[in-house]
Amino acid sequence: MPATIAISDLLRFVKAGSSRFMSHDLRPNSSFAWQGSYGAFSVSARDKATVANYINNQREHHREGRTWASVEPGDGTDETETDDTAG
Repeated sequence: MPATIAISDLLRFVKAGSSRFMSHDLRPNSSFAWQGSYGAFSVSARDKATVANYINNQREHHREGRTWASVEPGDGTDETETDDTAG
């Protein structure tokens, strides 16, 4: 992503477009809403595979309570242990 694009502008565009797609094309009779917050991180080339693996297995990490607390802090009501070395 070029440094000239603000992350908030990019996410506003992505959220609007994907919300329209979900609401009008993919699931017109269901309610779809994005969560209120988001995070954006830069990742070194060295860590790219680790981060991609984490994202690919994110559903399992959440189900098992093994999230990276530093990037997925939750809402404070979750009692599960977190693992900052999940991969």
